Amino acid sequence: RLKENIDLFGWSIPEELCDKFSEIEQQVKRVRNESLVHSQSIYKTMDELWDGEI
Repeated sequence: RLKENIDLFGWSIPEELCDKFSEIEQQVKRVRNESLVHSQSIYKTMDELWDGEI
């Protein structure tokens, strides 16, 4: 059983499947979470929190 668990990491995603992943439409972030934004926080603005992606 231990050997089976170790062998779990001996796989990879085929290149053609990775290409298909990149075709998946991305969803807009729906949670803004203003509670993480504050003048004394690491995130001072919503743009800082979402890296300008809102």
